[in-house]
Amino acid sequence: MSVNMEELRHQVMINQFVLAAGCAADQAKQLLQAAHWQFEVRDGPPPPRAGPAAAHRHAWLGRCAPPAG
Repeated sequence: MSVNMEELRHQVMINQFVLAAGCAADQAKQLLQAAHWQFEVRDGPPPPRAGPAAAHRHAWLGRCAPPAG
């Protein structure tokens, strides 16, 4: 049985995203694909010099949260 390392890496990233953001795996996969499989966990907001692209990626974590109420 041959395991495609790229697929394995993507599955690990999906699992990490699900744990960090609390969203469904299919939504995590869509967001990671849109970000070209770039994902970084931070304890707080992105640093000021990170630019709008990093802030946008960081904001995706908020999209996975269930609506308040």
